[in-house]
Amino acid sequence: MSNTEEILCKLFDIRDWIPEFSIDDVNQADLCFRETLIISLKNEPMKETEPIGGYCILVESIGPKAREFLVHVQSSMYIDGHFGGSKIISSATSKFHCLEEKRTEFVYEDGLHEKTIFIGIEENCYSVKLTRTCLCDKSTETKDLSFCTNSNLISEGVNILLMRYLALINYEGTLVFESISIDGDLAESNYICIPAERMELDGHYLDVYTIERKICKEDGTIHTIRTYLTPEARILRHNWLDVPYVLKINPLADPDIRSKTIKIETPLRDCWMEDIEMFSKYLDMKFFKIAEQTEYLADHPEVKQLIADYVQTLLVGNHLFNWGNIVPILLKQVKCTVFYDNILMLLINYWSPQ
Repeated sequence: MSNTEEILCKLFDIRDWIPEFSIDDVNQADLCFRETLIISLKNEPMKETEPIGGYCILVESIGPKAREFLVHVQSSMYIDGHFGGSKIISSATSKFHCLEEKRTEFVYEDGLHEKTIFIGIEENCYSVKLTRTCLCDKSTETKDLSFCTNSNLISEGVNILLMRYLALINYEGTLVFESISIDGDLAESNYICIPAERMELDGHYLDVYTIERKICKEDGTIHTIRTYLTPEARILRHNWLDVPYVLKINPLADPDIRSKTIKIETPLRDCWMEDIEMFSKYLDMKFFKIAEQTEYLADHPEVKQLIADYVQTLLVGNHLFNWGNIVPILLKQVKCTVFYDNILMLLINYWSPQ
């Protein structure tokens, strides 16, 4: 038995809750997936949903025998006048033990505010490193979590794997683990699993598997997260009950499609927006690019003043009286360089007629 296997033997055994638990080649492939969800406000009707961000999940097999998992989660959103998001990179075993995880949450509010937690596995404990960045201040804290008292710890990356597995086997019952917040606080994490049942969700009647996760902190605070999935473990909705936004499947996608249909090939120039899959991919890329450009501009505040000076020079130099023509003039005069492309994106967003 290798040193790593000896260490992992000290952690929880998921077969204590699910006696028939096993990961074979078929399950391994089913647990690897890629999904993109949109983030929207809860008080908006489904058909009028205006995304405020995106949430991307990627799970793939790694390791010498492809028996381990790499989980990558990234989100970004713009809410209450601030841009923020989160990132998770996690590796886990086929028994859902976290080997290593780095989780980051950030928001731009009068500068960058960022929290990072790193979890690594050692001989008798989890090693935890917390980093907080606030404007010009940066602090670091480290601590160890003994296997004797924290053997049931489950990371947020492993949480993605666990929920998918539970949906695939249609598990019914309650699981109890321990989780750790971005601030390093431990909490009890209860998974209440309800088998798939027919219900209406966002205008679709389909079989829905439900997981209600209750995070109980030491101070008595309880946070509830309700996740709805298809029997194939596709996420339909991920809802933190105490926040104003929710994660949803793209409203253009049909979660109840069971078979592929034959489509007549037609030129895409006039009808590509009618292709749900293509239009969905277009929206995914659109919101990704918006987040990318927003993050770029937040990292380079000097661009704002540069744009103001540049536009003022054009206005004065060309004696513009018709402000509606400013975009064609800018397109004609701005050179195609990588730096100017980033500026041009902002110019088009702010100066194009709505």
